[in-house]
Amino acid sequence: MVGGVEKTQVGDVIMGESAHIEGEDGSVVCPWHWSYREGRCDGKYTGHILFGTPDKVIRLLRKDQEKHGVTVGAKREIGILMPSTFHVLSGIYRDLDENAQMMRYVGITDLDGAFDPKTRQSDEFKALVVEAVGNGATLGKLCELSPVFANVMKAARIFCKRIVAMGLVPISWFTWGKGFRVAWMDPNCYLRFNKGGGAPKGIEIATDFMRKYLGDACYKAVTKRCSIDKISYNVGNGLKTDLFAHPDTKVWPVTVDFMDTGNTPEDLVLLRTGCDKELGVTIMNFWSEVVKNLPSSWEKCSVFDQGKCSVVDQATSVSPMATPTPAITRTS
Repeated sequence: MVGGVEKTQVGDVIMGESAHIEGEDGSVVCPWHWSYREGRCDGKYTGHILFGTPDKVIRLLRKDQEKHGVTVGAKREIGILMPSTFHVLSGIYRDLDENAQMMRYVGITDLDGAFDPKTRQSDEFKALVVEAVGNGATLGKLCELSPVFANVMKAARIFCKRIVAMGLVPISWFTWGKGFRVAWMDPNCYLRFNKGGGAPKGIEIATDFMRKYLGDACYKAVTKRCSIDKISYNVGNGLKTDLFAHPDTKVWPVTVDFMDTGNTPEDLVLLRTGCDKELGVTIMNFWSEVVKNLPSSWEKCSVFDQGKCSVVDQATSVSPMATPTPAITRTS
């Protein structure tokens, strides 16, 4: 029992139904709620925005993961995950009072090809992906066919190498849309803010925060070759779970491990007859880690405000985060 609330085990995640996390002394120290957009049977992402305790969201995500990519007639429990929309108070985030305490996890990024939004380049690339898959092409061949994609693949490799150099462990996969998703666990990436016009916008996270987090050299090398999607960092927006085939190309996302010295990602054959089950487990484990490592209070989250970035330790003292490090101790 946690504070009189029976605990539920979800894989490796153990949390109370009220989203309270048990502190080292056994006390209830942290309430969180997590917003998401419900899924639909047609694979679209236009379901209602709902919220639940983090363990509830993990349970729903696991239900989707256990469907192993089935698409026809299978209702997604979750259409869009919103890692930028955690909140302390219960309720739909839009209905929360001004200055309500909120938090976003930013240790996941969408690297997209620098396609001109004023043209049909993005749609044309997706059509190219479908054709390449049908022809049994490799990831390297797709790079030959699309210089824009070749650049985003180089950017993803640079990004992953930087995350490793920071002492962290990246996971990466090709979404079968316009590029790659890269995710990693770092307690510094839980950023607190207050609801309202003063909260950092998605574009500030994708630019100012990422520049400081990655370092100027890495940030320039990445953004020279691709764009870091800013939309997913906005409150009320989010990411596809990537547990199902891409809605446009109808192809399943696939693991691309840029750090595997025994294999060359360019040799990866694109054709897939079903979902990448190993990737599904990896994605599930990542979000479980995000929930397991939730800060024990809003005050224990890192801070990013007007280009300044700091992390908060157990004693709630503030220190500069010029060099990101995962060695931040938090009560959890």
